[in-house]
Amino acid sequence: MNPSRRVRLLAAPLLAAGACRVLPSQGAGAEAAAGGAGFASTDLITGDPVLARAVSIRDLAAVDGGVLPAVVFELVNRSGRELRFEYRFQWTDAEGLEIEDPPRVWTPIVLAAPGSVPMRTSAPRPGAVRWTLEVRPPPGSR
Repeated sequence: MNPSRRVRLLAAPLLAAGACRVLPSQGAGAEAAAGGAGFASTDLITGDPVLARAVSIRDLAAVDGGVLPAVVFELVNRSGRELRFEYRFQWTDAEGLEIEDPPRVWTPIVLAAPGSVPMRTSAPRPGAVRWTLEVRPPPGSR
């Protein structure tokens, strides 16, 4: 079993007129841009060393999701080969408790090499203040 790798991506307040600034890389494959809108930080979590080096987040920004907080970003493949993996989002409230309604499901994805895909996530309910993106190899791939 591979130890989990947690890469902290700090989100900073949005700059004037909605502009974003890229924060310095903080660990293997970690890139982030301003997120604002009350999101103190976000994590990219993987238990796989290949995914930890190859997958990153860029151009993170808060967007108007109406009643529910929402963010958009690019999920980036920094490796030289196509990546097949699964992802899911986890949201927590101000007390750090996980919001599991509705239940979180793993979603398969294929990222070309090198390549990226736009992503968007909205909180499952009001009161969510933090999100985490979890990635893992597909079941039975190793």
